[in-house]
Amino acid sequence: MIEASVNALPGVTVFFLVLAVLVGPPAALWARARGRSALLASAAAVLLAGALAVTLAPGRNTAPVERVCATGTSLHGALQTVPGQLNAVIFLFPCLLLVLATRRPLTSLGVTCLVVPGVEAAQALLPLGRSCTFIDLGLNCLGAGAGWGAGALLLVVRDRAGAFPRSEVVRGAAFTAGGALAVLALFHSAITPVAGLSDGQDLTPAQADWARATSTALFGPQARVINVQQTPQLGEQPLRIAVYTDKGRTELDWDHRRIFSAESYDHQGTRGSLNVRQLRAWAAEFGSRWFPGQTRGLQPRVEPLGPGNGPVLASYRRYRHHVLMPMRLDFTLARNGNLMALTTRFASDPALPAPRLSRAEAQRRAEAASGRTAVGPGFLLAEQVGGLWRPLWLVNVGTGGRAERAVRVDAVTGAVVVPDPPRDY
Repeated sequence: MIEASVNALPGVTVFFLVLAVLVGPPAALWARARGRSALLASAAAVLLAGALAVTLAPGRNTAPVERVCATGTSLHGALQTVPGQLNAVIFLFPCLLLVLATRRPLTSLGVTCLVVPGVEAAQALLPLGRSCTFIDLGLNCLGAGAGWGAGALLLVVRDRAGAFPRSEVVRGAAFTAGGALAVLALFHSAITPVAGLSDGQDLTPAQADWARATSTALFGPQARVINVQQTPQLGEQPLRIAVYTDKGRTELDWDHRRIFSAESYDHQGTRGSLNVRQLRAWAAEFGSRWFPGQTRGLQPRVEPLGPGNGPVLASYRRYRHHVLMPMRLDFTLARNGNLMALTTRFASDPALPAPRLSRAEAQRRAEAASGRTAVGPGFLLAEQVGGLWRPLWLVNVGTGGRAERAVRVDAVTGAVVVPDPPRDY
């Protein structure tokens, strides 16, 4: 939010000055009429105007209203970056001075509950060219809460019993509860949470440096990093970092320091003179460098993707007791040795019960269950069924000698099963 305001928003200063003129003098007049400090009131109003100007000034490219708010990543990671710290501080001092100027802590809390989340709601619901993110909302609320808490504590120390008179407790509590419920209802009814990439502000310097170094090493020192983004961590999913360069993009796993996927944008000059043997040696060197734990003791299989001197697919697979393990590593190479694409699936070799069902019996059961004829020999592979790893026979079935679908048969029980969707981590 802060970087977008400083670097990309036109007229933030003008917007701030207009707001300051509109709210500063009235705040001072209100304070004088009630025997409060005009200086504190005008300062609180001006600081609040600054925060609103930074967060609500329209962007250069006004986007259509999408009514969505992106899930963030972690407050801890965001607070280790300068933009994240600024997002946390931006509402801290306005809320602190608001409590001291009004001497109404609970009423001030109600104003905070409306204004701070209202900023992100406005970014989601109005055509401002801004994006709503829950990480920004969390940072803003964290700073606002700290400011309000410090102001309330100062009031208690200064006024003691007079800091929370009965009238303020009743009216302020009702106003705060009403404001909080109104904001919750607005977010629940009008704004849809979506999982999306963050702008990278949650990355620590070490994470960002490693991501950039890995991407430039993958695509070459001439690759220029354009953007670094972070995906939300969902469940047990490791922290993923997407790096975009002018040569291609990579998706990285920070927790294990490895590459999830890569794609080259530069497909020019994909033809070359390297033969399959040379490409296999290149693939073996590439695998041992970037994936030593997954490729140790394995040799890549290299096969052309089409006729002629076009790209080839290099694949790594691992077998245990004739059962194909869940690990996958595939990369597409041009004949000149350039990487075109890379996909991975990381999984440890699971402990499996010994298969009992023969291939012939598995094919018979697959044919009976599908009403089709087996096409080609079946093979054993490890997949999860109901969250448990099982050895399964995979049998392709179809008509006229053409495979139409794959049937899985449990190699222990003989039951026809449907495996769980595969995970790439």
